[in-house]
Amino acid sequence: MNNGKHLKVLLVDNYPLLREAVYSLIEERDDMVLVASETSSVRGLRMIGQAKPDVAVIDSSLAELDGLALAERISTDYPATKVVVLGTREDRAHVQRALASGARAYVSLRSRGAQLLQAISAAAEGGMYVDSTDAAQPISIIPKSGHRLTDREADVVRLVALGHSNREIASQIGLTMKSVEAYRSRACQKLAVRSRAELVKYAAAQGWLNQI
Repeated sequence: MNNGKHLKVLLVDNYPLLREAVYSLIEERDDMVLVASETSSVRGLRMIGQAKPDVAVIDSSLAELDGLALAERISTDYPATKVVVLGTREDRAHVQRALASGARAYVSLRSRGAQLLQAISAAAEGGMYVDSTDAAQPISIIPKSGHRLTDREADVVRLVALGHSNREIASQIGLTMKSVEAYRSRACQKLAVRSRAELVKYAAAQGWLNQI
């Protein structure tokens, strides 16, 4: 994460109380610094271009551009900045839309501060974090250091997330079922996930579910 330097975080939220709470959380950390706090999506996007933060924490209910539209703009225009979305909605469809928009993490406003800090860290490390009522507990996925997915493992994970069986995947990409199972197993080990639901969330965070 940021090679031992302070992780630069930018906040875009129009609620003063929440901005103060996030500032206080980050101020207590010795590995993070809040480089800017903006109240609108337009100013937030402009400041991201100037401050080049590692992570942008954005409110999903922003005006002008809503949080999900802003997440998509950030992911397109400033891909080095990872996005964490804060939201009041906790239904599965909304969370999946947030991840599909390019956000690396989604945190409910009912969550504790520690969970937001975990989400920021996970996003910065190239992983993902989901905390909503649809998750029995927060789901944090960070590929183990030095263990990124190979192209073939990523292909298998994407097709699994899209609902294909091992047999269908084998047919589509010209592998044996045994090979598909091996790639899937290695990917799960690298990502430290145990279920298809977690693979789906990881694939959505990568934007793979939009590549249909």
